[in-house]
Amino acid sequence: DASGALEYGGGSVVIGGTAKFARSAGFPRGFHGLIDEVDLFGRALSADEVRDIYDSGAHGKCKAGEPDREPANAAPSVGQIEGGSIDEGETFERAVSFTDDDSESWSATVDYGDDDGDDFAEVGTSFDFSHSYAQNGEYSLTVTVTDDAGATSSSSATFVVNNVAPSVDAGPGGVFDGGVFEYSGSFADPGADEWTATVDWGDGSPVEPLTLDGMTFDLSHTFAGGGPYTLKVTVTDSDGASGVGTAEVGCDASCDG
Repeated sequence: DASGALEYGGGSVVIGGTAKFARSAGFPRGFHGLIDEVDLFGRALSADEVRDIYDSGAHGKCKAGEPDREPANAAPSVGQIEGGSIDEGETFERAVSFTDDDSESWSATVDYGDDDGDDFAEVGTSFDFSHSYAQNGEYSLTVTVTDDAGATSSSSATFVVNNVAPSVDAGPGGVFDGGVFEYSGSFADPGADEWTATVDWGDGSPVEPLTLDGMTFDLSHTFAGGGPYTLKVTVTDSDGASGVGTAEVGCDASCDG
């Protein structure tokens, strides 16, 4: 009324639509748009209460009787993680940082993409992590940060892990007695592979498959002549990469030829 007092009616509440009597007077039927997060209060809010809602910056729904509630919690913003390329067995180290102005404590998880991961119960807004991959391939690493209100945010990077060929020890070589050469060799491979091996004795005899016991093997061969011979042991991993170990072997005067 003229005094500025609010007058309350007893009619129905229409949101987003025009009442029948108004439509009959030529007003549009409804609101062309979206109406979101509607709430009804049991009283009219004062100008100060409406201003508080606007000034709070709360982009969520205002609960009845709580027009001055705190702004909605914002999730952390996690920075970009640098990807890269490493070899099998190498360890990489990375640092990740994030911003979050409305929280005081955070936890984090790192999923390395190879069925392995780390959990950090407490982190600051910057923390380090490291990992080594046992097998070659392309991996997607994801860091997820959770704030003290349960809001989460993630950042990902891609790592390419290069295959490494086996490194083979076929022995020191040297002169041996009576044409019989024996040696227990080994190989190393940082990858989680399977392997096959062959040996070329270097004396014209056929190349032979070599039995492996884990990452070791036994060499035994009788040479017909004095040599010298270049013995070659080839170990091939399940990704097709091969490593070769060689040894120069000879025979003493007891050998024929």
